[in-house]
Amino acid sequence: MASHIVFMQVQGVSISMGAHLSIGGWMAVVSVIRSYLLRRFFNGRLLSKPVKA
Repeated sequence: MASHIVFMQVQGVSISMGAHLSIGGWMAVVSVIRSYLLRRFFNGRLLSKPVKA
């Protein structure tokens, strides 16, 4: 969150704290969903290959 506020101010964008919190919240939600989907994808690829005995 702090990095987001600093980055926006460096770029010259001035928005309210509520907007910062909203943007940060959406970024967190997208990150969790992306991590979940990537984990499911790679686990599916690893488990679908035949295991050598």
